[in-house]
Amino acid sequence: MRKTVKLLLIPVVVLALAAAGVFAVLAIRRSYAPATHVLSVAASKKENRYVMPVKLIAHRGFSGVAPENTVAAVNAAGVADYFGVEFDLRLSADGEWFAMHDDDVSRMTDGEGLISEMTSAQIEKLTIDAGNNVIQYENEKIPTAREMLEAAAANGLCPIVEIKTGGAPSEKYKQLADLITELIPGEFQIISFEMNALQEMKKYLPDASLWLLSSKVTTEQILSCSDAGLTGVSFNANHFLNHRYIDDILDSGLMVAAWTVDNIRMLDRLYSKGVYFITTNYIQPA
Repeated sequence: MRKTVKLLLIPVVVLALAAAGVFAVLAIRRSYAPATHVLSVAASKKENRYVMPVKLIAHRGFSGVAPENTVAAVNAAGVADYFGVEFDLRLSADGEWFAMHDDDVSRMTDGEGLISEMTSAQIEKLTIDAGNNVIQYENEKIPTAREMLEAAAANGLCPIVEIKTGGAPSEKYKQLADLITELIPGEFQIISFEMNALQEMKKYLPDASLWLLSSKVTTEQILSCSDAGLTGVSFNANHFLNHRYIDDILDSGLMVAAWTVDNIRMLDRLYSKGVYFITTNYIQPA
């Protein structure tokens, strides 16, 4: 009888432990839930104890207050006094660089189709009709790389240029490298999920700050970045398993950055582990 009771208790205990684990995970996720409105980094309990200043980077421009990847969003980042402004670049069918995150223009504009299959003239006819506070930004267009870089320079922002187009002809990366050299007198960073794009840019900008983007960090990625002479790894902060690689990245001699951090507690956690470059939609400098 006692043996039967013990056997019956085993699945009950297992279920209880599993439930406790689920509740613990949910509690952690709630505590790190991203904001949906603008916050100040001054809300951080560690704000006055930072050994190094947190370098906040406005994601796709200050996309929390203006449509993403627009000149308006870059200007908003300048007004908010961010360290840097991140934006995405893709190539048009006729080989011009435009600021757009998606490969298709339909989410953000009044048009549809792949940006890689559209000419510059077709792209320039489109109007941004989505994004935060879009009603305040009528007739906003898809900007060129030149327009985004000029806006970053005018606002004193470090441009964080994400290259979305991998496998392009080498001369297109040279074109972009030349444009950056022409327009940006100071600091800039180039980031990409595409290792070949970073290697191409390194040919033309050998001393540039080059970062591999990673959704899920692996040891192989870290070794590849180190072997390629890159500057660092920038990872998805909301994939919690990535956090365990921070020490490995730093120990390899690389720098580390994280995206997209919209929670003050998450920012503090990452900073305490040695992550000083933080890309965000909503956390603005104090």
